[in-house]
Amino acid sequence: MLEIEARNVVLDGEAVAGCPAGSYVRLSVSDTGQGMSPEVRDRIFEPFFTTKEVGKGTGLGLSMVYGFVRQSGGYISVESAPNAGTTISLYLPRANQEARDEVETEQTRAMPGGSERILLVEDNEDLLEVVSAMLTSFGYRIRLAHNGTEAIRILDSDQGFDLLFSDVVMPNGPNGVELAREAKRRNSRIKILLTSGYVGDVLARHGATDEFPIIHKPFGVAELAQRLHSLLQKEDS
Repeated sequence: MLEIEARNVVLDGEAVAGCPAGSYVRLSVSDTGQGMSPEVRDRIFEPFFTTKEVGKGTGLGLSMVYGFVRQSGGYISVESAPNAGTTISLYLPRANQEARDEVETEQTRAMPGGSERILLVEDNEDLLEVVSAMLTSFGYRIRLAHNGTEAIRILDSDQGFDLLFSDVVMPNGPNGVELAREAKRRNSRIKILLTSGYVGDVLARHGATDEFPIIHKPFGVAELAQRLHSLLQKEDS
């Protein structure tokens, strides 16, 4: 059985962990299924995490939900146990609530962010969307490209980016290493961060094992926030 409920709630700051006091709209989805173990429950919002078989799921659905809710200044709680079903509740701030700063959690405040411009390049549409939501929630201004060729066209028309964040393995055009080198030719001050789950062979073939910083998939939200902030704050040598 699946039950969906929406209602206005007023929290005193203790009803939901990390959620400050205030007025919210709570959207809850409950089922009477098999539930989740604590180990699975603690990881369900991680990008790429899935309990499905290989090829049956990307592990991006719930992480996208998390990104959208946090980007809206909201919160999510999960109640689940084996053989006891699951309830996921989304808490979204009421429209008449004060400034968004008042609803930031300690976790969000602890994640570094910025306002720099980032060119995000990823050929997987689902992944492009969820990572874009992450970066936007950190405060960065994002431009999207679906492949290396499109990214180079953008760089030719706009060299005002502070950082290029690109997948390494991209078919039908320049891969991430080649794109990073082209970006550096156009703007020597642009910072580079590459990502992939299969970077070793590609980097070795292009002689770029230590040329550019790498963040390996799957990466967590906090890890990504920290790596971006560190790179953007680093002075050019």
